[in-house]
Amino acid sequence: MPGETIRVESIPDVVQLREKVSHFLVCLLWLHVPIVVAMAIHSGTNVAMQTTTVIALGLLAWLAVRINASGPVTRLIVAFVLTCMPILIVYNGVGPWQIDYHMYFFAIFAMLVAYCDWRPIVVAAVLTIVQYVIFDIVDPTRVFPGDAGLDRVALHAAIVAVECGVLLWTTLQLRRLFLEFATTRQIADRALLRADEVTHLRHEVSHDHLTGVGNRPALLERMQVNLGRTITHPGYHFAVLFLDLDDFKKVNDRLGHVAGDALLVSFTARLTRCIRSHDSIARLGGDEFIVILDDVVSVLAAEFVAERIVAEMKKPFDLDGHAVVTSASIGIAFSAGHTGRLALLRDADAALYRAKKATGKGSYATFGRVAASLPA
Repeated sequence: MPGETIRVESIPDVVQLREKVSHFLVCLLWLHVPIVVAMAIHSGTNVAMQTTTVIALGLLAWLAVRINASGPVTRLIVAFVLTCMPILIVYNGVGPWQIDYHMYFFAIFAMLVAYCDWRPIVVAAVLTIVQYVIFDIVDPTRVFPGDAGLDRVALHAAIVAVECGVLLWTTLQLRRLFLEFATTRQIADRALLRADEVTHLRHEVSHDHLTGVGNRPALLERMQVNLGRTITHPGYHFAVLFLDLDDFKKVNDRLGHVAGDALLVSFTARLTRCIRSHDSIARLGGDEFIVILDDVVSVLAAEFVAERIVAEMKKPFDLDGHAVVTSASIGIAFSAGHTGRLALLRDADAALYRAKKATGKGSYATFGRVAASLPA
């Protein structure tokens, strides 16, 4: 993102990828140990010196990967040391195999890319070029057997410079890929975070913060969807149960609002156990709740659920050691004959009022005019 520095070290997947690249290159260096020893024996070079140098190179490369240098100064030191080790290999090597030793420089360069830092790579490249130029001047045959004379210095230096330049370009491209991967990962993580935030906000907007069930806007939206379904599916009906927790105000006055909130939460939990998974609950406010019974086939089916809720709510509630006995009154209205949400809620509320007035607390009543259009 423009104006923002992406720290590769902060992306776990990129760090893991860099470690895999580094360990792979270190393994390649270790595989060259027997090759170097065999070349030293064949060419009559100081075998002990060559073997010691190449093993030390492998150990230093392994250590460089293990310490995972983070500071720029540490990385420059690591680059300098790792590049000096192949220089010793070249310096102590003779014979026709000398020309192959310069590949160790490029293995070191490739390993340094794991730092995703261009400065160590430049240090290694400069040391390599300087080493070849010095060897060309002192003894050209030590670099390219069969060539001699100072007239080849410029050509040899140019060849090495081009090789280093190509490797530097390749290294920077790999670094760019690392950074692009890191940027993509950060953007994806932030997108997921924003998606989680949006989901959380949507949940907050559509749910009651105390009980976790739907709130009034969510209820009206659900009712609108169900009413639309009654039009497209003539055989579909649903029921609305308007619930009121009896004597809720007395609980608040006697035990406090904390106990009242605990009662509402426990009431909601019991209510959830009394209905099916595809039915829904909403809290209008205070102690008023709405239950939508989806796909109701008869009046008796809805009244059976109401009876179960009434019976369940008469059991004592344990509120922090206090046994509270209360009840719930229910008014039932059916979607048949309705085209508006508010009218349906009004009929359920009217049935609730009649239940309290006619039979007292802990009872239910059905809005008769609408219920008559459903099978008993």
